[in-house]
Amino acid sequence: GDMIDAVRPKGLRVVFSTHPEQPVFGLPNDRWNDFLNDLYGEVATRYGSRLDGLYLDENTITGEMDQREDFPRLERTIRARAPHLMLMQNFYGNMYACDLGVAEYTSQQPADPLTWGVGSYQGIAHVMSRTWSAQVPRGQNAVPYTPEGIFRFTVMQAGTCLDGGGTFWAAGPYPGGGWETGVLPAMQRVGALIAPIARSIKGTLASTSYPTPTGTAMAALTWGVATRSPDDRSEYLHVLKPPATRTLELPAPADGKVFGSAHLLATGRPLPLHQDSRGVQVTLGPDDAWDPLDTVIELSVASQGGRGLVNDTSASVRYSGRGWSYGQARGMGEYQDDIHTSAADGAGFTLAFNGTEVALVVSAAREGGRLALSIDGAADRIIDLPKTGGTRQTVYKRVGLADGPHSLRGELRGVGRLLLDAFQVGQAVNDNAPSVVYGTLVTLNDTHPSIVYTGGSWHHQTGRDMGELEADIHYATADGDSFTLPFEGTGVEFLSNCGGGRAQIDFYLDDVFQGTVDMAQGMWARNLKLALRGLPAGPHRLRGVKKSGTYMEIDMFRVYLPNQGKWQAATAPGALSGDLHTTVGREDFCQVSFEGTGVDFVSRLDPAGGTVDFFLDSTLVRRANHYHATAQAPAVSFSLGGLPARRYTLTAVLRRGASLAVDGFRVDKGDGATR
Repeated sequence: GDMIDAVRPKGLRVVFSTHPEQPVFGLPNDRWNDFLNDLYGEVATRYGSRLDGLYLDENTITGEMDQREDFPRLERTIRARAPHLMLMQNFYGNMYACDLGVAEYTSQQPADPLTWGVGSYQGIAHVMSRTWSAQVPRGQNAVPYTPEGIFRFTVMQAGTCLDGGGTFWAAGPYPGGGWETGVLPAMQRVGALIAPIARSIKGTLASTSYPTPTGTAMAALTWGVATRSPDDRSEYLHVLKPPATRTLELPAPADGKVFGSAHLLATGRPLPLHQDSRGVQVTLGPDDAWDPLDTVIELSVASQGGRGLVNDTSASVRYSGRGWSYGQARGMGEYQDDIHTSAADGAGFTLAFNGTEVALVVSAAREGGRLALSIDGAADRIIDLPKTGGTRQTVYKRVGLADGPHSLRGELRGVGRLLLDAFQVGQAVNDNAPSVVYGTLVTLNDTHPSIVYTGGSWHHQTGRDMGELEADIHYATADGDSFTLPFEGTGVEFLSNCGGGRAQIDFYLDDVFQGTVDMAQGMWARNLKLALRGLPAGPHRLRGVKKSGTYMEIDMFRVYLPNQGKWQAATAPGALSGDLHTTVGREDFCQVSFEGTGVDFVSRLDPAGGTVDFFLDSTLVRRANHYHATAQAPAVSFSLGGLPARRYTLTAVLRRGASLAVDGFRVDKGDGATR
């Protein structure tokens, strides 16, 4: 209470860090859980109204605390007394009954060029000294990073973090008080760098116009990252890699936004802005220069983006009849800031689309008329167009169509006006659709006889205590040494240790180069560093070659086997189509391939729901907790939009917890994926 009272007046919000896995020696599990619930219940009762959250520290690097602690019971105890609290934890594979997982990074390197760091969809707790507590003797500089490097990594993580939280910079005070040497001046300098652009990173969200994929390294950025204000009225471009010219050229926003004006955030000076179908260009003024650390450009949003939308100007739309005119830059908030309008009796439009559902989006007109709608040439209904209510009104929606090509026809009847803004096209995929594949992953230790180790520096070490599978690893020290895993399946994953001194590994699948993986990023054992899925059935070969670094460590592999596992189909009242596919098998997976610009994973959340990894093609894009104190179905547990229109494979893997229930998928077709 004294601590909260001291920091609240300074504008600091408090998440209280706790350790539920610190049991009294010899206490039985039931008595330990009784004690935990009494203790956390008292904390929530006494201090909950002044806290923003509780941090539950993970003490098992394989995510197995639920073998002793009853987290659903603990969550219910806390929520009954302080339902607003955010429950957070450092993430090692299992979110138990928490809301948010946070990655943990220790110091990675002694030097600090301005290009270090890898962003994550999760918040990152990053040690800015040697470790989580003060261990550097007084008088010795404890901070291996420059303030400028800390600042730039904080900016990049703000533009990457989808879960929220950004970066948690950790530093330990000495016993008796005082920060480790160098911590305070470093953070004061970081604060001074943040101050002129604070609103572009504090309280912001990762951009949907220019998203930065998780796992992107600072060195791999082409220009920088983007954030957005919570009300979505401002977009902030963080130019971390200045262009060679005075003009920043960006592609078209992934979410279809239209920007109205641009200015430098630090000075407020306006900048020339041009946007067309090819992209966005912002040019510095004659008295401006690129900041080598971060030039922040604030863009005002004239028109919001949207998922699965087809604009009125799409090639998929055909207009017929009299009186059609095109209105652009209206500043009314329509999608892509334009409309097609007509008031002529018989004026019509036809949308060709491919999916199972379609919606019509219009703006209100004082003389709004009547519109006759038909699907595939069959009359559906006649609607009255809105006369009030403004823009972006969904006036018609049709679902449950057979998957495939369709046409939506609209025709004005009598006197009145249509302000046509956009369409929304989607595809619903039920859990029992033929395109959904269910299976399981088989785990292979580094000692599996099928693995071939090539080179003279390989060693096998046993009796490890860092959580590796079977407490052993194979490791090599010589560049060029390699390993090869032959396998049969539709995918493969590589897991190993991370941290300082680990290697950079070149990976090949069937002799085709897949990329270089930096094993220095991350912490401790069983880090998933490579995942390849959606492979054609048949034999494959994964090869890894040590490129650089000190140690290439091999812990384990997982191979995807379709049509196996503990999956069961059953009826389920309340689910989308009255049925679910469920599994209680850890490492069981479901997979769907789709063409579109976004996808939702629809499932059931319940007290047995576990932690699920989601992969888009070969990239881990999110981990989501399917736990909820009361069963909820249907529920969207994972959502991803703003993708370029093409074919993707989404894979969900149950990593921890008791079960996963799959209800289905919803695909955004959008413009470019409608035909």
